[in-house]
Amino acid sequence: MAETWKTRCPIGEDSPDRRQAWRRGWQYRKEQGPGTPKMETAAEMAGKPGLLEAWLQGYAAADGHFTGPEPRTLRL
Repeated sequence: MAETWKTRCPIGEDSPDRRQAWRRGWQYRKEQGPGTPKMETAAEMAGKPGLLEAWLQGYAAADGHFTGPEPRTLRL
């Protein structure tokens, strides 16, 4: 069975850098638990400034996955 992040990632294999940033965001949320990350942390984890959006999308997707059906707002 594929890892959960792979089944939820909307970024295709044709954009490996963006896909990796998304995955890093997912894994950060999975490992660190709930709570909004500092922007400096997110930017560093994304790898490149242009990948910050993908990282945040991965983080938000994991947050929704791990917190269940309750709607939550990711505040930066």
